[in-house]
This record gives sequence, structure tokens and C-alpha cells, in this order.
Amino acid sequence: MNKIFKKFKFLLPLATSFSLISIAASCDFDLIQNKENQPNNPQTPTPEKGQAENKQGQTDQGTAADSTVTPSYQVNTSATIDNGNNIFEVIPNLTQQQIDSVKSYISRGSGTLYFLYNDSGKIATKRRDGVSFIQIAPSNLANNTDLRVANDQNPKFAHKNRGNIPDGNISYTYDPATTVLTLTYKVAIATTDETKPNYDNGFYYSEQSFTTQIPLTFLAPAANNNAGSNSNSGNNNSGSRGQSGAVTPIALGNKRYVYETSDYYASANGLKGKALLDALLAIQKSKLSGVGTYDALKSFYKTSTAFKDKYYEKDNTLLDIYSENPNGSDPYKYANYIGGSANVEGLGTNREHLIPKSWFNQERPMHDDANHVWPTDIKVNAVRSNYPHGKVVATKSTSRNGGKLGTNAAGMTVFEPIDVFKGDIARTYLYFTVTYSDRNLRNGHSIFTSSFPYIQPDFLTLYRSWSNTDSVDQFDIDRNNATAQYQTVRNPFIDYPDLADCIFGDNPKVFVNKGILKSVETV
Repeated sequence: MNKIFKKFKFLLPLATSFSLISIAASCDFDLIQNKENQPNNPQTPTPEKGQAENKQGQTDQGTAADSTVTPSYQVNTSATIDNGNNIFEVIPNLTQQQIDSVKSYISRGSGTLYFLYNDSGKIATKRRDGVSFIQIAPSNLANNTDLRVANDQNPKFAHKNRGNIPDGNISYTYDPATTVLTLTYKVAIATTDETKPNYDNGFYYSEQSFTTQIPLTFLAPAANNNAGSNSNSGNNNSGSRGQSGAVTPIALGNKRYVYETSDYYASANGLKGKALLDALLAIQKSKLSGVGTYDALKSFYKTSTAFKDKYYEKDNTLLDIYSENPNGSDPYKYANYIGGSANVEGLGTNREHLIPKSWFNQERPMHDDANHVWPTDIKVNAVRSNYPHGKVVATKSTSRNGGKLGTNAAGMTVFEPIDVFKGDIARTYLYFTVTYSDRNLRNGHSIFTSSFPYIQPDFLTLYRSWSNTDSVDQFDIDRNNATAQYQTVRNPFIDYPDLADCIFGDNPKVFVNKGILKSVETV
């Protein structure tokens, strides 16, 4: 039976609570705010030439309409090996709990869903214990009970007992404005006919990739309201928004931070020291199920704005901390994440674990966490190896943008990044110190410890200094928000630039929840 999703309009959220406040007040501490003295400090990007700015400071091309029309959808009920577009439909009668789980999972914007070969052609959020919410239309299965789908890039998976079988990891993207979920896949059909093209071990595969672009109408605001959902639930992809309203603007120094009201950090309010760290650990642990797969990171780098250069050359190329030159022309550029292999700089990118994966035995979710796995040049990543970031006093080698490998004052091998990214990297180590303080991070050249403050004192002092000197800028903020959109969990040391003082200070003051950080202004 054909299933048609009719067009309907739903209202976008009309207002969001923001607050303007000096971050120095969040823990009642003074912050060193001197990044303005550094060249090319990333600030909120200005509109490009020819791009008008409206009264609210938004560019015309980024202004949302008052309403959005959900696209119509026609199920293809004649699926074949050569006709595989739009073959799925939404599973009817999902519970509100299932809807909330689906929303939480796909709100990262892109990643992997799972085709369940033993469950009537359904696709779920997880391979085990996930929520099934779309399926191959029953009419297609009625016509061909052997119809399957497989990964669009590598359709075959080498099973240790069964040989090559279809890989059920299906790539997706999701647009919350239209609720359209896009799946990309190849068609696989079970057969015993070994003469079929692309036959392998009981299946043959389509030459081309197909897509299904299906509106998830049950995620439209009107549908959620009818179901009694709460738009302020803790499943909001960037930290759920509370109803506490805006904080009165306060101007201190030359930095002003713009916050959106949120209850992401609500349970940490009023705490300090180790009690604050423990509360943040609990918050972060509750979000870690949103961390995607290692393979999905490549799509995240390509499709999100997390690592786009909107701050230096402003050319939207890949912003690689190991090749960016803030004082002049970059030694080389990457239009986007490209992968590959290289024995010199400038020939390819890969996924750099700022916290080396050998320190935590490559365990998940640390191995796949986009808050510390960044796209960088392959060669510099290899030179940096699994050494900590630190202050070099004796240089062994220097990268083309000025990063240095050498030894620190204690004789330990370390890698020192250029100044404008020292704070970014320091806040990543501090993020790890809190988010994974209950994990074993102490292998190899690790600088983490098993008791509070969970990091060697010399490195904690260095990273606090780096974080203050290279304070939170718009690149940090945009990256944090894009990463939270992708995987839910945030970096609290970006949202609260003086958070380290609240936790590790000699006389820490209490933490005050102000929401999640949206932008920074120089006043």
C-alpha cells in the first residue's frame, strides 16, 4: 500500500532566551582576557561582501522563515536492484518514549543507523536495544522477500563465521527544520543464482547507491505537542532549555559572553571543587550515549561547520590546527576532510586523537568522541604521535605552521602547538579530565591520574595558563555547539571559560549555571 505523507506547516520556535553576561562572574573570578592582543583572534564572523545584515545582526541568508513546509513523500513500491530510491516508510504507532529516543539519536545531524536483517527490513538507532522507526515498505517485501539494503561505500562486511554479508551500517543525515531524514545505501538481494552481477556469498548488490528522503512527521512540533511531549526535556541536542529566563547583562573587562538559557548544567549549580567535578561527571555520563561511531566522524567533518575556517582566511576550508597560519598564508590548505596517507605535510588528513587513544586502550566512547578527535594533517599527527601537548624547551622538529616536537623542562617528550590554539587544546584535556575521570586513562605516556584532580599537577597548571591566555573565542564556541548538535555531549570548559578555577582553584567559588555559550563579543 502506498503511503503518502501530506504537506503540513508547523511553526518553528519563535523565540529563544539568551543572556549577556561577563563570564568572569560565573565563578566570581577574574579571567585573563588578552587574546585580543594576538593576531587574527577569531571573533564572531562578519558578513561577507554583498551579504546584507539585518537589524538583529543576522545575515539575510541565515534568517529563518516564520514557518516551514514539510515535503511530501511518495513510497516507491516497485523496488528492484536498479530502482531503490524511497523504498522505506515510517513504522506506525510509535510511543512517545520511542519518539524521544529517535529524536535524541538523530539530532546529531548525521551518522549511522542500522538495518536489522533479522527483523523484517527495519532500521533502528542501534544494532542492539535500539528503537526501530522506519522499515522497507511491506509492499516491497511482499514483491521480493529477499530485498535488503547495505552500506553505500562498503556494502560487504566480512563476518568471522559466515564470510561476506551485507553491511547494515546505513549513513544518514537529518534536517530538523523539515524533519527530513536522508538515508544513503545500496540495494542487496539474497539469491542462490551465482550468475547475478556483483554476486558474493548468497547476495548480489546494486552498482549504484540510492537514497530515501523521508519526512519524520512524528518529530514535527505539532505532532510532539499532540503527544504531550515536553520541548524542554533533557534530550535537547545542545542541552535542554529551561524556563529561568535571561540573566541581567553585566559588562566586565573587554569580553562579553552571550548565553542561551539551558538546564544542561542545572544539577551542578551552587557547587565547587571536587563536588562540582563529580556533578559534571554525572551530567556528562548521562549524555555519552549520543557519541557516534568512529567512521561517522568523517561525515561530521565534511558536513558540519565545526572545523570550517570562518575566522582567519574565512574561505570555509578545513580549519586544521596543525597547518593554520594566523599571521599570513597557510603553508597548505584542505578544501575538506579527505583521508588518505602521507609521509610529508599537505597530502592528506586523518582523525587526530588530541588525547592519544593508546592512553585509554582505544575504548569507546573515548575513541570516537568528537570533542577531542579532530581533523588534522596526517604527517603532523604522526610526528606528534602519542605524546602530550606541552611546553617545548629543546626542539627536535618544527612543523610548517610552527608546531614543535621536543622535550619539556622535565625531559619529557611533548608537542607544543602554536599560541592561538593552545587554549583550544588545553580545554580539551580539561574536558577529558572531567568527562572520563572514572575511566582508566593512565596507559603509555598518559598524564592523567587516578585521584582528584585526575591530572598531573604540572600539566594542570600549564593547561589552566594556556586556557586563560588563549581564552575562549568564536571558533571554540561554534565547534562546541556543532559538536553538541552531532553527539549531544558538550565541553563545559568552553561554555564556562573560568570553570577550571571553580574546580581546581586554591579557593574555588561556587559555580552558577547560566546556560550554554552561544557567542563572544569584545566591548
